[in-house]
Amino acid sequence: MTIQDKLIAKYGDPVIDVRVFEARNMVMWDIPLYINTHIPALPNKIYCNKDLIGPLQKVFYSLIETGLSREIKTWDGCYNVRLIRGSKTVLSVHSWGLAIDMNASHNPLGYSKDEAKANGLKPFSLSFDETFRSNGFKCGIDFKRGDGMHFEYTTKI
Repeated sequence: MTIQDKLIAKYGDPVIDVRVFEARNMVMWDIPLYINTHIPALPNKIYCNKDLIGPLQKVFYSLIETGLSREIKTWDGCYNVRLIRGSKTVLSVHSWGLAIDMNASHNPLGYSKDEAKANGLKPFSLSFDETFRSNGFKCGIDFKRGDGMHFEYTTKI
């Protein structure tokens, strides 16, 4: 069973009936003031899957405690019903509001950490990525086609 199949089984299809999908699964998360003041790149609110809030909040607290939150320069999105770039059939995990993108300009699609550094970019540190992994996230930098900006909460699905 693919990730998409598992997500559809658990949350429904975000394309077929967006209103029903959003009513069942999506919430406007008011980011706690502590997180918001320590990570100024984040918006005040994120429209996301209700199941993303707890794990993402835990990650942000861990990043703040370790000082790794300083690596976050831009917030580049969460919920967006769309196909994976280059696919004609597979939806992105963003379609379920379970993926986030940060520092997109320094972590472009298709680059490994070494390639990004060689091109003068500033990818996230290994410790930063490990903080997400240890909290149940998959890091896009680990994908065949590196996507260092991308973090998705799908390991518990």
